Amino acid sequence: MAGSANYANGTFTVAGAGQGTFFTSSDGFHFVYQSLTGDGTMVARVVSLQGSATQAGIMIRETLNPGANHVYLFDYSSMVYMTERTSTGASSSYQSLGSGALPYWIKLARSGNVFTMYSSADGVNWLQLGTSQTVSMAQNVYVGLAVSSRTTSSLASATFDSVSLSSAAAPAPIITAVSATTGSIGSQVVITGTGFGGSQGGSAVLLNGAAVTVNTWSGTSISITIPAGATTGPLLVSIAPSMNDSNAVRFTVTAQPLPISWLDQDVGSVGLAGSANYANGKFTVAGAGQGTFFTSSDGFHFVYQSLT
Repeated sequence: MAGSANYANGTFTVAGAGQGTFFTSSDGFHFVYQSLTGDGTMVARVVSLQGSATQAGIMIRETLNPGANHVYLFDYSSMVYMTERTSTGASSSYQSLGSGALPYWIKLARSGNVFTMYSSADGVNWLQLGTSQTVSMAQNVYVGLAVSSRTTSSLASATFDSVSLSSAAAPAPIITAVSATTGSIGSQVVITGTGFGGSQGGSAVLLNGAAVTVNTWSGTSISITIPAGATTGPLLVSIAPSMNDSNAVRFTVTAQPLPISWLDQDVGSVGLAGSANYANGKFTVAGAGQGTFFTSSDGFHFVYQSLT
């Protein structure tokens, strides 16, 4: 069955059939892709899946032929898997890399013939999945979003947002700082970074998938206003015409924002997103994670300022 793809409001919706990439010498799936020359990194958040045996994730592929060498990082039955083919036309192999409760971010990075996989609960703190894999590929490859139902008799669909592709030749936009990470409706926030473009044009700033009000725009600084109806979630910059997304910063919409100069975020793997607010002289902070006892990787919610 023929697959399809569309894009609206920061979200890719991809439908695909086919046998997928498990134990096959001839793959079958629907692919939304760009060409990539040399090293590069792709990030996407898998938001939702429809279909009982859906493969949906990020693939780097040497050619568009069904037996091509590839590395594919994807969700399948609430687990994160990776398949790879190291010799054209050979049977693919796979690894299970852990559980995956949607929505969550995945990242696939290429450095020469070495491919490294990551996941994240918030798009900020990343965990490497398994060990890096070596798969020989040509300098010019294809990278994108792949979806399969693992059958030729029905379609499966998946939605992705926070989709970003970065390479040395075409780096993705990067948010380096925000003036606040909590705010109420109507509050103004300044986003600082690189790669935003000299003017807005068709570019947008998205908060939890919805466009916010843009006041001013330059290549390194964007001023926004939190609009009515805005909800807590990832804040990112999406650059036209390819609508390539920046890294995400979690922004909390609250009636009790933090005072100026205070910021907050989850640090490390926390499982559940934390939050913070301020009212009547009191900070209220909620956090999950393993904390700092006997750990080489902390997990907590942090309300902070810089100190020189």
